[in-house]
Amino acid sequence: MPSAANLFRDVSRAGPHAQITLAQNKRYAIRRLSELTPAGLAHAISSVELSQKTSEGDQASLYLFLGSSSKVNNWDYQHSIPYAMLNARSPIPFVQDFHGDFLRLTLPSSSGSFTIDDLRTRQFNDKTSSVMLVDRWKNGKPEKTISARSTFTLGWNGFFLAAIPIIQFIVGGVAISRIQDPLFTWAAFPTSPNLTDSDIYLVASQWFVFHASGIGMNVWLQLYLRFSVSSGRLVINVVDMDRYVWPGTGQGQMYQALDGNKGSIISGLQTASTALLQTDPLHIACDDVYLLPGTQPDSKATVNESSLGDALDDVTIVLENPRLPF
Repeated sequence: MPSAANLFRDVSRAGPHAQITLAQNKRYAIRRLSELTPAGLAHAISSVELSQKTSEGDQASLYLFLGSSSKVNNWDYQHSIPYAMLNARSPIPFVQDFHGDFLRLTLPSSSGSFTIDDLRTRQFNDKTSSVMLVDRWKNGKPEKTISARSTFTLGWNGFFLAAIPIIQFIVGGVAISRIQDPLFTWAAFPTSPNLTDSDIYLVASQWFVFHASGIGMNVWLQLYLRFSVSSGRLVINVVDMDRYVWPGTGQGQMYQALDGNKGSIISGLQTASTALLQTDPLHIACDDVYLLPGTQPDSKATVNESSLGDALDDVTIVLENPRLPF
């Protein structure tokens, strides 16, 4: 049988329930808040059962998402501003599908089922607002995992250093400095303009100070990057950009400058992003690429596992069947 998860409102697999099944040819199966609500399961799941087909090494993982992040506080602008920018794209304020704190349940290949009769034992009772089921190591293919936060922070700092002259030239009349490290998170199965339901995007957020006419303005740029494979090679496309300017003198003019030059900025950043593909670990050939929230294991589980994470903390890039470029 295919990988599947049963979701129950009450403990001991009782009460109203729903099933999510992963099709043989699909990487993900999902349930949004809007799909859990009619069954009375939104923020009301108390027990789960994860089951799996017996196949060539596939490993099933079930992700239960809270929809908001415990990392966000009013004074931590590195997290709170990017989270607010993502929230502005959410159809339901302050509850984002497939985002925030999550509980991951992992069932090794050929292990039958993994049951948690009471999610209080995992500190996730009555919290779930959306669900994602995914198989890793499909059809026994090897995988390589890359933590965006651990692997790319230094490289991305270099990327933004290269991007600053581009933005300065396009916007004109400003000097730009970077504040803190970039924040990496994701937008999964979004319903926003310019982003399609079938895709998951790595989101890189960077805090800058733009100095114009003697005034320093705090500006956050949030880039949406789509990973794909073409002819066996990894491809990164900058598909959209959000911006936030701290309220104050010059805010309106800065919004106009950024919005009026959005297309040129994205095009310039796309050129700069190609440099990332020339460095390890992305200078590699593979059959497929997909994304997972947080920092995920790079080896198969041998027993049933569960762990807590936060989608605002990191993104894991998974390369399927990685090999040296040809």
